[in-house]
Amino acid sequence: MTAGETTTMNVTLTNPFDNAIFDRAVSLERPEGWQAEDVRVSIPSGESVTIPVQVTAPLVADNGELPVEVSILDGADRYTGRLNLTVQGGQEPAPTSVKVSIPNLKDTYVAGEKISINFAVNNPFDVTVNSVPSLGEGENWMPANLRGFDPEQGTPNCRYKNLGANKSYDCTTTTYEVSDLDVERGYVDIPTVWTFTNSAGETVWSKNVDVPRVELNGTQDAVTDAIVTVDPINPVHSNGQSQTVEVQANVTSEGDLPAGSKVAFYLDSSPIDTAAVDAEGHASISIDVDNIASEQPERTFEVRARLVVPEDAPRSIARDALARFTVLSEQVQQNSLVIMNHPDVFSDGQTKTIVIAAKATAHDGSPVAIGTLIAFRVNGIERDVVPTNAQGTAKLQLDLKPVNTEDEEYEVTVEAELDELTAQTTFKVLAGEEEEPTSTEEQPSETEQPSEPEEESTGVAGSSNGGSFVALLALLAALGGIVGAVLGLLKL
Repeated sequence: MTAGETTTMNVTLTNPFDNAIFDRAVSLERPEGWQAEDVRVSIPSGESVTIPVQVTAPLVADNGELPVEVSILDGADRYTGRLNLTVQGGQEPAPTSVKVSIPNLKDTYVAGEKISINFAVNNPFDVTVNSVPSLGEGENWMPANLRGFDPEQGTPNCRYKNLGANKSYDCTTTTYEVSDLDVERGYVDIPTVWTFTNSAGETVWSKNVDVPRVELNGTQDAVTDAIVTVDPINPVHSNGQSQTVEVQANVTSEGDLPAGSKVAFYLDSSPIDTAAVDAEGHASISIDVDNIASEQPERTFEVRARLVVPEDAPRSIARDALARFTVLSEQVQQNSLVIMNHPDVFSDGQTKTIVIAAKATAHDGSPVAIGTLIAFRVNGIERDVVPTNAQGTAKLQLDLKPVNTEDEEYEVTVEAELDELTAQTTFKVLAGEEEEPTSTEEQPSETEQPSEPEEESTGVAGSSNGGSFVALLALLAALGGIVGAVLGLLKL
């Protein structure tokens, strides 16, 4: 790219980790004066995405290779990569001679504590130099509290005489004692000046080198740690219209959340709303979901909840919370419709009038409302629309044309229709008269045997009713036996 111009680069990012990266900012660690547009990215686990990144180089950009660190902060995780830019049309790079680091940096400091500061010094020139450090100008520090640095304060210090060409050294003697004013201010800025001179005392190189600001009250590298959860969401049963789903996220933290903390909600990867976290740690929103018709498949949605803290607060390392819910297809509660089966009709050469009844029942088994309209068709032609009565029945009166001969016989199909329900019956109109059922004399069944003929009575002489007399004697004899048996029992 050319100094002073804007270039759009296609950058491919790969996520080799188990967790998906969702809607996170891509940061480019660039030198002072460089600009880069804000880019957000989502990368599923194990996949790669290519994003356009617009970068503007300053007119005074140094020519040559410029390594740029690309990073993504995803909650507590930080993913990094390196991007190499080649700059042309700028200026020749100034030598880098002094780098500053703060070993064992603490989260908080109190008055009287000492901050250790290290300087790595390199002579990139082809001549031997004297490296001379001195105090810089600034208001946010106490110069007298910087020790082991300035030669004018005595030894030890960071001065180095006769530093050979392309040689380097480390100064590890410098400390800064935190003052009450520093603690009250909340931070300390330490400016320094470094000068290289040759053997003749001429300045070869000079530069202001600032120690990175040290936060004293727990804000450097401080984070907002919390746990975010989403309450389970019950399935939504489609009922013919859109419905509202209530979603609640819960944020728990060992300490107090920064004032102004919110929860950002996403639905299927699209941001939908934010809600402030209340005193109980809850944040709630409402989501409207469309009805799903009975012939369409159910649909599952994913809700993501992310803790968002103010820009001036320690960044959040809370992981996103996920919840899923399903919108079920509409369950159509259909009525039922039946029609009477009509027998064949014998015309006898006359117009016959019959009644066809259709009955409609609601899904719960009760009759449909009085006045529900049922449409009738006869042989595919609309005939009439009849309202139902209290029993859910609609009756169609139908006149049938006469039939005189078998050649004139015809078939009739009657259809009843209610909404999407249909029922039908088919019968024939026949010539002739319907035969009346004829009665027949009862015949003995196959299991019945004809009665035995009565034995001819053997009459007693002098009696015209000998058979009856014999029967009477037999009856008296039987009675005598019964009386004897009874007397025998009494005797016992």
